[in-house]
Amino acid sequence: MPEWKDVPPYQSPVESPITYFRNFFDVTFLSHICEQSSLYSAQRNPNKVNSMTVNDLEQFIGTVLTMSLMKLPQLRMYWSQRFRVSQVADTMTRDRWKEIKQSLHFIDNQEAPDQNDPERDRLYKQGFPDIGASGNIVLRMASIVPRGLDYILYFDNWFCGVDLQVVLKKVGISSVGTVREARLKGCKLPSDKDLKKKGRGSYVEMATTFEGMAAKRKEMRPTI
Repeated sequence: MPEWKDVPPYQSPVESPITYFRNFFDVTFLSHICEQSSLYSAQRNPNKVNSMTVNDLEQFIGTVLTMSLMKLPQLRMYWSQRFRVSQVADTMTRDRWKEIKQSLHFIDNQEAPDQNDPERDRLYKQGFPDIGASGNIVLRMASIVPRGLDYILYFDNWFCGVDLQVVLKKVGISSVGTVREARLKGCKLPSDKDLKKKGRGSYVEMATTFEGMAAKRKEMRPTI
């Protein structure tokens, strides 16, 4: 088993919520959104331009986050007398909230390439390989594990699979787990019935060229 080469992670102090927010939404990014949103509003109706400030946008984002935690069936209910949510209603009026939502924009539409333009920057998925629902969960959770430092992940047979272990090995993460027989992909091991005939404690072991090994042992219950 390889020797672990990393050191215990640094425990950063717990910051205020606004500090974490600023890590994702800094003033430069917010200012860009305000600029593009105001421009879009002017393009839609030059006679009624909805100018937006960074403070307006921050308040709007705050109300949206609050709404995601305190869900009501209809938008108007956040400002209603009976169901009023002060974190929303005291921050801005319903009409102002709807104005910002309608104007929210991130690029200048007049500069965007035509839909049929071959140079248009289309969205596409890139990142984790698709190795099934259970394996994909492990890959997402393992994204924070440092590579090449001989970390070893342990998981049960619902997550474990040959494809998952190969992907982890390629990025420098070792893994250990029990594998379900259906996921061995052509590894022809004796059936439980045939192995049982050889007596208690019998086992069969097979190896292949990828970075791993599959084995089967028969005692009271089959184990991969």
